Amino acid sequence: MGISILGSGLLLAIVNHSGMDVSLWALAPAFLVIGIGTGLCYTTIPTIALGNAKPEEAGSASGSLTSMQQISTAIGSAAVSSVFYGYADSGYGHAMQVTLVVVMVATALSIPFVTLMPRQAPAEPPEGEPAPEPAAA
Repeated sequence: MGISILGSGLLLAIVNHSGMDVSLWALAPAFLVIGIGTGLCYTTIPTIALGNAKPEEAGSASGSLTSMQQISTAIGSAAVSSVFYGYADSGYGHAMQVTLVVVMVATALSIPFVTLMPRQAPAEPPEGEPAPEPAAA
């Protein structure tokens, strides 16, 4: 999440310096850093979030996780778009600056919630050994 904030800060610096008259190639380094940060977050979430699910609950837990990710993405996209277009009357450059600050603050405020996640993924059985059978109910 910190890497995503760093990338957003880099993007903010580019927008502050060049306004909206900036090439895709000038934006590419900031988007690369944001993409790396997002990739690091999203690749670990399923393993950690589903780590404590019992084997018989894995399907419903996975479906719930996917649904929550889709809902969160829709709400986040709508919120960021609302902020941007709410400030668009003052110019797109200013609207972009405000939106990037809001994204950075929202990301920073969500970092403490990471501490609520389990500290490690579930242990895998040693290679060649079968996974333990679930206990009978």
